[in-house]
Amino acid sequence: MVSDRKLFRYVDRRTLMDVANRNNRFPKLSVAALLLETSSVHLSLLLFAASYGVTVMGWISLVANVISAPFAVLSLNVGQVYFAELAQLKLTNPADMRRSFLRRLRQVSIFGLGLTIVVITLGWLLIPTVFGAPWKNAVLCLGLWAPVMLLSFVASPFGWVLDGLQRQDLHLVRGAFRF
Repeated sequence: MVSDRKLFRYVDRRTLMDVANRNNRFPKLSVAALLLETSSVHLSLLLFAASYGVTVMGWISLVANVISAPFAVLSLNVGQVYFAELAQLKLTNPADMRRSFLRRLRQVSIFGLGLTIVVITLGWLLIPTVFGAPWKNAVLCLGLWAPVMLLSFVASPFGWVLDGLQRQDLHLVRGAFRF
């Protein structure tokens, strides 16, 4: 096993500049894509507050931030697993990457749909019980927000793929579409 110190012998200024030039699109496009994705959720909350008042924004915030949390955690984990799988395929069998992507997309979509149905069902039962009667209308917001949760759950794991394939341009398009 080579020590870490020995690896630095192969790094020089020219190599660093080559890597920086080859990857200069990454920060430019990824920052814009992430800003679009992040602001889309927060902007929608502000629009609901402006249109319907802070009570409705509170219900939607509950759904968007508390109830959607399991979706976000699972989506992040699925993305990490798929990214590792993609990296392995890129080295061993690049021709199989498309088939793997479509298979994983179908699996994540089916699982996400099932998870959405479970969350909506449990939400109808638990929101009024856990948060009290004033929050019962959050159940309606959950029904309205469910497609957003599902689509985010399905789309999020595959953002890693775009970065791994160095297609930050598509990541920006994806961010704009999600916005």
